[in-house]
Amino acid sequence: MTQVQQAPAQERQQLMNNIYKRATSQFQYVFIQYYITQAIELGEDPGHPMHQVHDWINQPSTLDFMRTLTGDDSIKKADSYASCYAPGHFLTEHEDHHEKHDRVAAYVISMTRVWNVNWGGHLAFLDDAGNINQAFLPDFNSFNIFLIPQRHAVQPVAPFAGGNRTSYLGWLQSIRAGSQASL
Repeated sequence: MTQVQQAPAQERQQLMNNIYKRATSQFQYVFIQYYITQAIELGEDPGHPMHQVHDWINQPSTLDFMRTLTGDDSIKKADSYASCYAPGHFLTEHEDHHEKHDRVAAYVISMTRVWNVNWGGHLAFLDDAGNINQAFLPDFNSFNIFLIPQRHAVQPVAPFAGGNRTSYLGWLQSIRAGSQASL
């Protein structure tokens, strides 16, 4: 992302135009992310505070709570990353299915301290017709968890938003026969 931020304004705008064009007909997203699980596995950024949150969510007591909350005793671990949606960022409709990981549920812990309903960025759940069934404001210290598969999206953050939408999120995974053992 640093390379993108340092690129000339015209190049950044062309990149965004290309992303927006693809989003008209296919899965697409743009936001800043820090893939915590991967950073830990690769030994990057040792001691980073987000690594402590990852360790907490993977503690036996937290995973037990997640099993109780979801009703799924097969949960064995959590994958995680941090996200930051700036004005113009979004995540189009998807179900969180992954070919290599047996994802049971997704979770989102909102870290956005101040947000206005008019700024967008809602976590929106969709019915079969594409209508929004429910949408949740990125409210500080709120926790959303949902079973997979479930159609959802992060609505675009308005260009006039007065801040960034930040969260800590990931997937609860099981290790079932035939699924990959590592994150």
